Amino acid sequence: MKKLKKKFLPAISGMIEGIKKDSSIQLQYLLGVLAISSAFFFRFTVFETVIVLLFIVLVIALEYINTALEIVCNEFTVKENENVRRVKDYASAAVLIVSLGALIVGLIFIFKHIS
Repeated sequence: MKKLKKKFLPAISGMIEGIKKDSSIQLQYLLGVLAISSAFFFRFTVFETVIVLLFIVLVIALEYINTALEIVCNEFTVKENENVRRVKDYASAAVLIVSLGALIVGLIFIFKHIS
């Protein structure tokens, strides 16, 4: 049990720290709560709700990865660096792409239930 606890404590600590200190992560959690609330409000099917949950988890996980990459990049250079900028932009783009996909899927589900 101690080994298991030792493995999960850093991850839980990272989750909590992200929620406390990073506004982008906070925003993704808030949007996730709104998405789940919408799923219940519009009475999504179980399958639709699972799809929404998968997108929420994916977006939040990508946001943590994006934030981690930004921290690492900032740690290794303080001056302008084209490759560092590209890494940060690509990581942000990954979050944006999945977020837009989640939005589109959510809107499709909502429009299905209001028509």
